[in-house]
Amino acid sequence: MSIKLLSEKAINRIAAGEVIERPVSVVKELIENSVDADATAIDITFARGGRTLISVADNGCGIPKEELKLALQRHATSKIQEDNLDKIEFFGFRGEALPSIAAVGLTTIVSRTSSSDTAWKVESLNKNYGEISLSIAKRNIGTTLELRDIFCFTPNRIKFLKSEAAENAACLDLVKRFALCFPKIQFHLTIDDKVVLTSNSSKENLNLNNLLGEDFSENTINFHYKNSDITLSGYIGLPTFNHPTSVRQYYFVNDRVVKDKLLATAVKIAYADLIPHGRYPAIVLFVDCSPHHVDVNVHPTKSEVRFADEQLIKKLIIDAIRSNINANRGKQSTNIFSDQVIRIIEKNQPAQFSKHSLSKIPEGVPFKDKQPPTGFKYFEQPPTVMLEDIIKPQMVKLLKPQEEERTKGEDIQEDTTSFLGYAIAQIDNTYIVSLTQNNEVIITDQHAAHERIVLEEMKKQIIEHNIKVQNLLVPEVLSYDKALVELLISKKDELKNFGITIERHGINQVSVLTIPALMQNLNLKDLFDVILKDIQELNEINNIDLFINHVYGNMACKNSIKANRKLSDEEMNALLRKMEKTPFIEQCNHGRPTYIKISAQDLSKFFERH
Repeated sequence: MSIKLLSEKAINRIAAGEVIERPVSVVKELIENSVDADATAIDITFARGGRTLISVADNGCGIPKEELKLALQRHATSKIQEDNLDKIEFFGFRGEALPSIAAVGLTTIVSRTSSSDTAWKVESLNKNYGEISLSIAKRNIGTTLELRDIFCFTPNRIKFLKSEAAENAACLDLVKRFALCFPKIQFHLTIDDKVVLTSNSSKENLNLNNLLGEDFSENTINFHYKNSDITLSGYIGLPTFNHPTSVRQYYFVNDRVVKDKLLATAVKIAYADLIPHGRYPAIVLFVDCSPHHVDVNVHPTKSEVRFADEQLIKKLIIDAIRSNINANRGKQSTNIFSDQVIRIIEKNQPAQFSKHSLSKIPEGVPFKDKQPPTGFKYFEQPPTVMLEDIIKPQMVKLLKPQEEERTKGEDIQEDTTSFLGYAIAQIDNTYIVSLTQNNEVIITDQHAAHERIVLEEMKKQIIEHNIKVQNLLVPEVLSYDKALVELLISKKDELKNFGITIERHGINQVSVLTIPALMQNLNLKDLFDVILKDIQELNEINNIDLFINHVYGNMACKNSIKANRKLSDEEMNALLRKMEKTPFIEQCNHGRPTYIKISAQDLSKFFERH
């Protein structure tokens, strides 16, 4: 078999297979060209899942007549210079999009510039790619590209297309992402003769509501986070506003729409102990940095990027998410009441009110002097079971009121502003009912709340490098092949930060000398399997902190107040006050909510009193 050069037609079709994976790839490339052309309005038409027609029209600068034919040649571009390939300031830069589109279907381009009295049309309408016609046409300033019968030149690829519904959904999702990224551009999307999206608001919040729904804007936190020459901004979803898939995650790097594994991993770590396993947070994340810090030329479709300092980017994202969630302590998603309160009502068990609880509520809290409703069961005396009997002694200090924090004679009225209010009852010896000054009822799961308090105390010790290390009397020897041993040894310094010390033990083994004291009963083989998986996939340790958090979370669970335990009102209020000072208190270690907030308005909606 001899070596020979492929024809230009074959080369173009091979290249097109990398750039044009599916119909939505055409839409992406053409929208990027429109943005590069300084368009302020972009109209997209998508028919039968992109199979019969894809059209993108803009009001950009247009393409001059003498450059129209050249635009369909591979690697013809106006966006970069040969002597400055490292400075990429446009979305398109390879000169591959238009020729790749022309190589997969019947292509027509109509364009007009501001310096021309007429528009010009170029067509590539047959299988003999390269036979291009040029003629006069009519249109305003800008460019329209139409692609009909995608993959008609390579019919084998048609059978790999997804359903029309799936392709339509992908197109809508992509246009939403561009509309989020460029709020000053008006996007208009028509699918099968039906207008499905129009973004025409210059106001960011209105545009967000239009594109992602009011529930998204109501349950996310707008944030801006800057470090040196890297800026993060966007919308962080509340942990309780989570979803079964990652469909509501939107990532942008220097205004590029991307689907990047590093960004997704950083978000996953940030929410690790805040949402249930298998659920995904909602987020709109913009990363802006110098072009020298990011390589956008690592994927044929430019959907992935590579950062010069991946660890820094990951750390900034985790810090930004967790600090902003913690700063919005007490805020919960708007749908949590409807999701949770029905479960409590369906229990149909009488609440247990304590007479002394009502009498000791500070002045200013509503209903202080009122008796509980008829049918509720009283505690005639405070429960005799105290915290010392419920949790381990070393955890008692977490809940006992700290006398030094309150000066003698301090006005108790200040505490009525506490966002969790004051305890008025305990339901089923499990749920604390409290009332705030704003007439809001708070129902707290005592076990879930204390679980989070204990975990945050443990994590604080880690952050302060107060990890108690357990020296193994007999080092545990783990066997792996030589390559994996080398990987582990290369990360021994990072492992030491977690209290894990390893040394080489022959060619195919490592010795584990120390581990965190809290993990002395852990299966070390399981832990090191997680570590090796991270190193092999990403050349870094990502999930070890997730794994350790999971272990600590389970330990915190075992050392927390249990359900079905009576608490005195002093104990309940001490727990509420500690909760208000604890980071991420809205969720337990497993991502479940620790409390729900019910306003008078919520109750009116629930009982349909509109």
